[in-house]
Amino acid sequence: MQKKKLSIQEQVDHMKSNGIPFKISTEDEAKEFLSNHSYYFKIKAYAKCFRKYINNKHNKYGQYISLDFNQLLVLSKIDMIFRAALLDITLEIEHSLKVYLNKNISENDLEDGYGLTTEFLTKHSNLQQKINNILQYPDSNTYTYDMVKKYQKAFSSWNLVEILTFGDLISFYEFYAEKYKIRTKFEKLLKPVKFVRNAAAHNNCMLNQLNSQVLEIKPSKKIRNYITTYIPSISQRQLKKYLTVPVLHDFAACIFSFLYIVKSNNAYQRAVITLNQLFDKIEQSKDLYNKELNIISGLTFIQNIIIFLEKQIVIIFNRKTLVFFVR
Repeated sequence: MQKKKLSIQEQVDHMKSNGIPFKISTEDEAKEFLSNHSYYFKIKAYAKCFRKYINNKHNKYGQYISLDFNQLLVLSKIDMIFRAALLDITLEIEHSLKVYLNKNISENDLEDGYGLTTEFLTKHSNLQQKINNILQYPDSNTYTYDMVKKYQKAFSSWNLVEILTFGDLISFYEFYAEKYKIRTKFEKLLKPVKFVRNAAAHNNCMLNQLNSQVLEIKPSKKIRNYITTYIPSISQRQLKKYLTVPVLHDFAACIFSFLYIVKSNNAYQRAVITLNQLFDKIEQSKDLYNKELNIISGLTFIQNIIIFLEKQIVIIFNRKTLVFFVR
């Protein structure tokens, strides 16, 4: 059944009918926000984090128990900072993976950079088709067309990594690592990083997953072991719950991948600055969600991961080289 299109005023009325009042933000402020800063479908997505009356005999059955529009608005702003931080972090991971591959292949006496690429493209014929499409339709990718045209008859590994999507780059890394039996701390973490990168790049809602009842996943043993080892303040009972929530699981994967593969001091500096902004925004907003344990516990988990990252940066780099505040 198709849902009726709603005007901005009707959207506000619809929220009120579902038990979402406007006690903190006024209705006029909500209409201004929905007109100029976000839109109903996106802001309403965060409502799934909040509890509803589930007893069908209750006179408020189906309505939200303690949800105000302002809580949706603030959670959407926290999510915006969260996405921005993760997009920068995942782009650095992607770049650093290219650096890692190029360095490793350059120092591998068994590789010339060409045979490996031929083997990989033979095994992944769909990627060869993507290359052919770039040549056939130059306007589809003007930023790589010249390079593809120049090297089409003899692609090297350092050419290839420049045109691969992040998902295909991960496949290339896995192909190379399997061929030469290379093992790294980040090898099982890259696919969750890809999920986060794509979600952040497409500006998808991410923190609307904080209610673990919406979707549960099977967590990575590697991530669980890393957190158990390095963040013992998180109990096993808490960890079991946190890591079934996709966004929390994948956030942890990003942070550990970032630490294990990125070597840039500037990248660490940017990450800490944006993650500190996220930490502070969460801290300022916690009182809004004190009746929603799933939201509070999820946001606290994010804060604990941020604290861990900042401590590791102090260990990895000399404190004198850091020009940013670490809590």
